[in-house]
Amino acid sequence: MPSLSTSTQIYTPSNCTFSAPLLWSVSLFWNEPEPNDSWTEALIRDLRKDDIRLLRHHFSDMQTSHLTVSTKIGDAPSFIVQRVKGRHYYLVKQRKPKPFHGNFAIRSIGKSSLAETQQYVMNQLGHHKMADPDLQSNLETLQIRNEDVDLSRLETSSHGAYWYNLHMVFVHRERWSTSNVFQLERVQQKIISVAKLNGLRLAAAGVLTDHVHLLAGCPYALSPQDIAIEFLNALASVWDSKPVYQFGGYVGTVGDYTTNAIT
Repeated sequence: MPSLSTSTQIYTPSNCTFSAPLLWSVSLFWNEPEPNDSWTEALIRDLRKDDIRLLRHHFSDMQTSHLTVSTKIGDAPSFIVQRVKGRHYYLVKQRKPKPFHGNFAIRSIGKSSLAETQQYVMNQLGHHKMADPDLQSNLETLQIRNEDVDLSRLETSSHGAYWYNLHMVFVHRERWSTSNVFQLERVQQKIISVAKLNGLRLAAAGVLTDHVHLLAGCPYALSPQDIAIEFLNALASVWDSKPVYQFGGYVGTVGDYTTNAIT
């Protein structure tokens, strides 16, 4: 597992629970046309061993397979591709010793589109208006809106292309709320520094009095769990390393394609 920057581990995989609709489209490219997908049921069975659910397979042409999968919070895209491609290879290797090209593509998918999600995160103050106009004005300066960050742009690993974007929400325990703008400014700066330190492309963040929203493009080798726990521990450091945030949160994949496109 990649080593992240946080030293104080208040939040860990064992004490956090995440709501995680994590969906992906994995594209594999055959070296020669594949006549059918009679191997689908066997692949569904085999991927269950890795806690990966194959939801759908279809050919865009007879040399390009698109597999829609759902995964666990601890699965990085690198692991997903390895398992999907490896188990697929095992099922067809006797008749096709070299079935696939070396390259691949994986993209995150969400219920809402990337554009809708980015607009939603950028407009958090519109959804949570403060009664105090001065506080509302101060919070406006703390919102992060990096419209020049294009999360629809493909990234590349050593062998393939990927689109890996997460929408994350972390909420104060018992919905405790603060109007301490100085501390909330530190929250904003911590979000920026964690994203930069860990190679995330931060497109938007909504900093509110009792929770934060984040939208970022993420590195191929880091799991959603790695990233969420890194943020939670870093944000706790703003509050004297106290567990101000709930032990978990919302972590969902999002991309240009939505679940409507895969049904």
